Amino acid sequence: VLVVHNLAATDAEAGYLNAALRIAEIWWSMSTIVAAVLLPRIVSLQLTDPERCARATQLYANASLLVGTTAAVAVTFTAPFLVPWLFGTAYAPSAFILVIIFWAGPAVFPSAARAQFWVSRGRLVLDLPTVVCTAVVQICLAVLLVPRHGAIGAATAMVSAQWLGFYGMTLAVPALRRASGPQFAAFRALRSPVTTFRSLYAFFEGMLKRA
Repeated sequence: VLVVHNLAATDAEAGYLNAALRIAEIWWSMSTIVAAVLLPRIVSLQLTDPERCARATQLYANASLLVGTTAAVAVTFTAPFLVPWLFGTAYAPSAFILVIIFWAGPAVFPSAARAQFWVSRGRLVLDLPTVVCTAVVQICLAVLLVPRHGAIGAATAMVSAQWLGFYGMTLAVPALRRASGPQFAAFRALRSPVTTFRSLYAFFEGMLKRA
């Protein structure tokens, strides 16, 4: 928002971006909540049932990608009504910005899930290339796009940075590629979203029974 305020043609662009980010950040915080619920159970399975742990890890990856993609599709169709309802018609331009930002979800949710999983295994250092790449790409694109395109340019920079930082670096760095099999396998699971939701429901049901 500060970059947009300093580089955009008008201060209104920063307001449009801020309105969209307020919605997006609330939704993205769900990835942390889901991790707090699922990860302890997955970590406990590492010692007691490695095979089930592998299935649960894949389910976590599938659900992360599915949730991020589903939210992006939903916001694409509802943003023109949602933003004016929440902030008033003066912020109607934020709707398109919100749609752009939400398409970072298919990268943000899997990235957060992978990082949290690596934290549980003491391998967070593997996430450093992704973090650095995301930051550098976002800053460079923002400087290039914001002066001409304002808040839309800033949103585009955010989304591009998330996709390049997560998927681009993962494909480019062999160690990341080897450690991110579940994240790429999750794309196949997008073909059967109902199966993922059923598996997730069964996993939570099993957790409640053992509680």
